[in-house]
Amino acid sequence: MLTYEAIKKTCKHVGYHPGRYLHIVDVTCKTIDFDYSEKERVDQLVIGSDEPMTEPQLRTTSREKLIEEHPDFQFYREVEIIGLDVVEAFDRELV
Repeated sequence: MLTYEAIKKTCKHVGYHPGRYLHIVDVTCKTIDFDYSEKERVDQLVIGSDEPMTEPQLRTTSREKLIEEHPDFQFYREVEIIGLDVVEAFDRELV
């Protein structure tokens, strides 16, 4: 289970995300594009949710978010999350 804290002043810019809980994560992916070349890349995402999330839930949500929202990911045949680092986890109701 993640430990949530109040939003820091330096992270107020992520407050636009919906949901009570906010997660800033660094996601490491192994990707295979259409010519079968493998690449590894790291992206930082902000994930909002109404309930606390576990690491497996964050991995699944991160993969979905990258594939749906990031234009580069439409060119990959496969996307596998090989690492996830939770940078910050906030609960908006904590002051």
